[in-house]
Amino acid sequence: MNNAVSILEFTPEQINDQGCENAESLWLTTTAFFIEKGNGLEDWVDYVGTHYSSSWGDLKGKSPFEVLKIAVLNWVSCGAKLVSSSGDEQHAEAVMEFPQYNPQESLKIDYQDAHRLNRVFIPIANFVGLNFEYHSEGKLFRMVFYR
Repeated sequence: MNNAVSILEFTPEQINDQGCENAESLWLTTTAFFIEKGNGLEDWVDYVGTHYSSSWGDLKGKSPFEVLKIAVLNWVSCGAKLVSSSGDEQHAEAVMEFPQYNPQESLKIDYQDAHRLNRVFIPIANFVGLNFEYHSEGKLFRMVFYR
């Protein structure tokens, strides 16, 4: 019997890909849970946004585009794909693709339900002195930060 122990090794790309898949799955499964229970999704998302808004304090007074960059980074780190972005000192927006698979197949929620997670940026935007809105467009969603 061979008693050799091998050390598992992973590339940074493997770790990143798995982390993105885990984050996407956790957000979507939590969304499906609240929708299945019939309520509470907005309260939970608002709580998360309010809880994390203070960590965005260094963005107070920054342009909407600077805030958008961090919001996009957060979504990309959860497996979303950036489709387009633009912005300036008054208005910034990005179009994102999320999730990467049809959530109706495994979670019984649609893309519009998944995109309700964007509410997380409402308290964050308010905290940094901006307004925020999002629009679900099939598999895509549009995030808008503005003064």
